[in-house]
Amino acid sequence: MRCLADCHYTRDVDRCHAGGPGHTNLASFSAAMIVVGGSGITFGLSVIKDLVDKDLKGKSRVKVIEFIWTVPDACKSAFLLPYG
Repeated sequence: MRCLADCHYTRDVDRCHAGGPGHTNLASFSAAMIVVGGSGITFGLSVIKDLVDKDLKGKSRVKVIEFIWTVPDACKSAFLLPYG
């Protein structure tokens, strides 16, 4: 499995390219798992939008996107969820 990890824990991640994405083309991977916390959702959603836009233009290999957002309290996410 080839993966890219970008966070302050990357030095501890085995079998991953550590040190951030740099010039890596995220659209070259077949799947994406985006994990963010709190206000990091703005970054995560912009990454998803970019991947979807590239896919619509036929410039992305990504076919599966998993999005994980952690918040300190579930009610903080109510405005985004259809069932509130």
